[in-house]
Amino acid sequence: MINVTGYSGLQIIHQSRRTLVYTASRTRDGEKVILRQLRPEFTSPDLVSQFREEFELLRELDSKYVIRPIDLIDHNGSPILVMENTGGQSLESIARKDTFSIA
Repeated sequence: MINVTGYSGLQIIHQSRRTLVYTASRTRDGEKVILRQLRPEFTSPDLVSQFREEFELLRELDSKYVIRPIDLIDHNGSPILVMENTGGQSLESIARKDTFSIA
């Protein structure tokens, strides 16, 4: 588990080949957040640039259907995208436990 200055209670909620996703609390105000980190072994200038572009694009969106980015921080050379935690469920977890139709 990593330690990120300014955030506490990190719990991993998802792992993919390139990223790690955590829930956490911002220490200054207790706000619940999601941290998505580029895995250090996949950190390259191109991928760091993609993370920065994703952050900028998300900041420009104004939609209740898109999680709002809060910050992009550097953690020992690996970018971490900090996003609001709306308390929702991932589509993957919903699909695993429920069957539903497109209609």
